[in-house]
Amino acid sequence: MTELIDIPFLLTKDCSADLEDRLRFCIETGSLYQTHESFKKDIGEIVNTRQALVNLKFGDSKLLTKYYGYLECLLKKIDPEALAFSWSYTNYTIFEGNVFRDENLLGERRNILFNLGIAYYQSAKHIDDYKNNLPLVCDYLKRSAGCFEILSQRTKERNSEKAIISETMLKALKSMCMGLAQETVWFKSLAAKKDLLTSKLAYKCFEYFQESLNSFQLVGQSTEYIKLILVFVESKMLYFKAVCVYRLAQSIESIADNVGVVIRCLSIAVAALTNSKLESTVVFKNKCLEMLRQLEKDNDFIYLKHVPSHLQFSDFVKLYKLDSMKDLIVLPDLTEIAPSMLDQILFRNLLPIEIMDYGTSYNEKQDIYVLQHFVEPINLLNIQLDEELASFFEIDPQHIVNAHNKTKSFVTRKELDVIGQSFGDLESNAINIETQLANITSYLDLEIKTYEEDKQQYGDAWTIVDARDVTKEFYEKVEKLKQYLEIGRNINLETQELFASIDKSLVTSRTSKAHLTAQYNDPFLNKIEALKKRRERFISEIEKKSYENRIISKLIMYYKETDDIPGTISEREEIFDNIYSKHMKVFAVDMKYIEDCKNENYGLIKEIEEYKSRTNFNNEDRSSDPRTQYIQDVRQSLASLDDVKTQLKKGTAYYQQLIEKVNELVQVIVGFLEARRNDRERLLNEISIAA
Repeated sequence: MTELIDIPFLLTKDCSADLEDRLRFCIETGSLYQTHESFKKDIGEIVNTRQALVNLKFGDSKLLTKYYGYLECLLKKIDPEALAFSWSYTNYTIFEGNVFRDENLLGERRNILFNLGIAYYQSAKHIDDYKNNLPLVCDYLKRSAGCFEILSQRTKERNSEKAIISETMLKALKSMCMGLAQETVWFKSLAAKKDLLTSKLAYKCFEYFQESLNSFQLVGQSTEYIKLILVFVESKMLYFKAVCVYRLAQSIESIADNVGVVIRCLSIAVAALTNSKLESTVVFKNKCLEMLRQLEKDNDFIYLKHVPSHLQFSDFVKLYKLDSMKDLIVLPDLTEIAPSMLDQILFRNLLPIEIMDYGTSYNEKQDIYVLQHFVEPINLLNIQLDEELASFFEIDPQHIVNAHNKTKSFVTRKELDVIGQSFGDLESNAINIETQLANITSYLDLEIKTYEEDKQQYGDAWTIVDARDVTKEFYEKVEKLKQYLEIGRNINLETQELFASIDKSLVTSRTSKAHLTAQYNDPFLNKIEALKKRRERFISEIEKKSYENRIISKLIMYYKETDDIPGTISEREEIFDNIYSKHMKVFAVDMKYIEDCKNENYGLIKEIEEYKSRTNFNNEDRSSDPRTQYIQDVRQSLASLDDVKTQLKKGTAYYQQLIEKVNELVQVIVGFLEARRNDRERLLNEISIAA
């Protein structure tokens, strides 16, 4: 199709070495327990294919298609920002400064798809036997328009301000290719010799080129290439405007009765062709002009009909319904550029770290499920039994707690766990301080060693102050800080021993009844305590089961089978939620145990009521009741716990001050060593010059 204007590719640089290094790094850092050596062949394939695209020509659509598929594979595996590619847009927009700019993986895919659209267009342009290859030309042009349509939609959806090739530019190119594809349909219709049909098909071409022209005019600053394309599109629009009214004039049967309308149609056609810059318009224009002059002459001497000069092109479109033709050009879905159609799928076994992120998210969701459906319900059932027992003994341990002047509520298991972890935090602080002090000592030792070696090598010429003298003060400070550290550790150990001596069951919730009820050695009360222990074992077992049954293995299996993570968030959530729902069926059988526990509680509460009525505990002499000892134990444990909290608070503040002192010393020593290094370099330079 020789009349097509040349449209250039976007230019890019060869980035083979950098691309290879970056891909290796991405695999090492962004995948799940994998190394780049496993993907050496895939890396080489994508690097070589990319290198071959630096100097594009019109027959490279298959190469572009293959590389585009490779990019789709990569986008499922790695972070788009991890890779960079250099591109030039100077043919399509005016830039200040550097001609080339970096694009990430999404930008690379966008530009490759753009060049693929250009490649399809160029393939249509280079078909010489246009008339005998209309279907092939049309197919190439539709594919080109399809590429620009995909890009336009992506740019619109992402509202991308960074996209250099704007949505307006893409729409302009798409409409131009659609118009050229429609032209092949129009050309084929000429053989049918149905002028009105041909006129309507020509009008469809006119519409596409008009849309393209309007979009190009909105682009703004234009390069020389864009200006040439704009002239081409405008000329095409004018040409088909002329064809439209010319064929309409030809379709009018009685020229004698409608000579005025025919003259007006030809006048519009000649005016349009006069402004068209296409070479092919010259012959057509002369033909229209000759017909116009002959009809005007015949009308003046024979027909004497009125010429409706007021009628415009748009009026003829409405009068003869030239715009009634449906779209005949349907864009292809371009399925062959999907990775599934490639000869080989790159990085098939590469597991993106995103899979682990999903696994972690679902693990947290699973932990919450276990907590809400198993742990909390069982704890609530146990508390329910404790409350019944509390009313039975006529002692509410909460009263004991409230009577304690420092603690206003029962201590929870979680709070005790936090206190226990606090000792670990203090020891971590101690280890960090110890490590920093050891590092300081190593730096000082190295400085002394370096000084001694230099002194031995250069003798009297080495005039820097003896390192052993100037570091003495630092060593003393380090030793002092170590003594403070040892004091802190001893206090921490004593506090930890005090915490270990506290009977945790006495100060946590109503389960502290276990201490009291066990002293009665009553079979019924022991039965309840045994039941609660079984429930605690179940909680341990269900937590272990949850830990051993994680969803990550199922996600990895799904990924290996499909080699795909859906593109949109909603698609991913739908698929992974489905996998999660099936995965959670592993706990279905355990839900029956919770129902059994609820029924068990109901029966036990009734038994407790009956037990109350037949026991004589309420009539006993309480002076020797073990409950008195129980109350004393609770109070003692609470007091010890308060001491532990106080010591932990002091310990935290103590270590914080110690850390600040160590950091201050580190800063001083860093400055000292920097100054010594500068002095050493200066002296070495002087010795070198003197030699």
